[in-house]
Amino acid sequence: MAMITSVTSLFTGAVPLEPVHPCSPETTTDYAKRYRPSINVERVRLSWNRAHEHFSAFKAGDTDTVLAGYSHVATIHHSLLGKLTSDEIGRAVRGFQRTTRTRAFVFHVERAGVDTAEISWTWSHDFLPTGRRVMMEGETRFLFSSAGIEQQIETIDRRAWSRQALGLKGAVLSLLPGWRSFVEAELRRTMDMDSRHA
Repeated sequence: MAMITSVTSLFTGAVPLEPVHPCSPETTTDYAKRYRPSINVERVRLSWNRAHEHFSAFKAGDTDTVLAGYSHVATIHHSLLGKLTSDEIGRAVRGFQRTTRTRAFVFHVERAGVDTAEISWTWSHDFLPTGRRVMMEGETRFLFSSAGIEQQIETIDRRAWSRQALGLKGAVLSLLPGWRSFVEAELRRTMDMDSRHA
């Protein structure tokens, strides 16, 4: 979780994460009674459910449900795409759905807190623009409000993705200055181009 911890300052004004172990709605009440009597059990359970429903919808390819979970002022900080504003999130999600063919997607809600959640996931898919198989592992951190997801941080190994999705070109480019900007621009171009055919 080190990479996520280093960017927690992005959650300006966020309520500190209250971890629950093991993380599931069924164990939240017992945990709160024994270890953290002051914890807001219902809000922790709501955070867990929101995170689980979001990733379940993504796994099922239910784009409408995924997008409905974001507030109108949501932002995503993505290792591959950079910062996405609310206007760009829809194009990015739909772009990923169209340019990938999922083979397997596994996720686990690692922690839930008052309006926060952390999820680990593994996504095996074909990246259709190059026809290459990608095994992507990542971590997601959510900050929720009553309106939905306010902020999301996606932490992914950019170099591993570049090697797998782009092949030899990606492996070479990952060693050069400006490579991160190239990958971000190339992916954004792909997402925007595909979104015109929505």
